[in-house]
Amino acid sequence: MSRQILTLQLDGLTAGDYLAHVSDPEPPALGSGLRSIDVRADALGGSVEATLDWAGPAPAARAAAQAAGLPLVAEVLAVEARTVPAEPVPAAPVRAREHRPRRERRPGRIAAFADRFAARLTARPRPAAAGPLVVRWA
Repeated sequence: MSRQILTLQLDGLTAGDYLAHVSDPEPPALGSGLRSIDVRADALGGSVEATLDWAGPAPAARAAAQAAGLPLVAEVLAVEARTVPAEPVPAAPVRAREHRPRRERRPGRIAAFADRFAARLTARPRPAAAGPLVVRWA
């Protein structure tokens, strides 16, 4: 498994427009050789950075961009690639689960909880400003 970081330099097109209108939401290589894609960009910036996890060795920069659904249109000035060692994922510990008998619940209790939860969600303020644009495919 290898990890590759692609940087696409754009000219005349913002990173937000590139990701919204040009990039492919379902990359052709995802699931076959490409395991996951993590795309980061400032919406008004001039570059897009994509971290690609490959099942085997990573291809060349241009081929990797095409396979990841990041086409090389006329506004893409340069494509740079760096290969970094992939971080091993630690195995989750397996724990034995205790058997607990289910306790009886009153019928209206769950409905009341759902009503209180819905009321709290509608009262929450929405965030005013959005942070950097992050798109993940896996």
